[in-house]
Amino acid sequence: VFPRLLLEHVFGITPKNADIRHMTPGQLTQQLIDGATDAAIVPIGAEPNMKEFMIPGLVRQLEATGKKLCYLGVTKQDIEKLNKKFQAEWIHVNLPPNTLPHQTKPLGIGVNRAYAVVHPSFSEEKAYKTVKAVAQIAPKMKKLHALWRVWSPDLMTCGLSEENTNPGAVKAYKELGWWKLTKKCKPMTYPKG
Repeated sequence: VFPRLLLEHVFGITPKNADIRHMTPGQLTQQLIDGATDAAIVPIGAEPNMKEFMIPGLVRQLEATGKKLCYLGVTKQDIEKLNKKFQAEWIHVNLPPNTLPHQTKPLGIGVNRAYAVVHPSFSEEKAYKTVKAVAQIAPKMKKLHALWRVWSPDLMTCGLSEENTNPGAVKAYKELGWWKLTKKCKPMTYPKG
């Protein structure tokens, strides 16, 4: 959704004036390699401090072709325009040079904040146990699997508040001493519809 909103509401690119293909990232990557498409939007994982980034396999696949990669960024004003229009919480971040393969200059990106939530009927006990279990295994998983490389207590707490978090999870975070980390990030909100 976010890439399509950027294309349409920031750059004025729509299905009426361009060939937009709604495909899987893998299909788009192959089309880029084959020269069948000009551009693709690729997600990058990051933790809240924006120091650790997960470079997706699709970017590595493009890098392996040996072809030049050209990155198209966005400005802070672009992201602010989207936030205003959609009452959203996207964040503008400048990726330092060399974060991505062949990226020699800072690159402005839009970050879509996300966090895990549960249905209001999810029990406090289960929420408590889930947080405690992840807190216990995550440091080990961080060493074992690339997907966990961006994990941190900050990642688990960024965007949380007393209003949007299950009381059982709040209890677990407080016992872990991590609840104070919630002050580092603006609480997650959703558009009022």
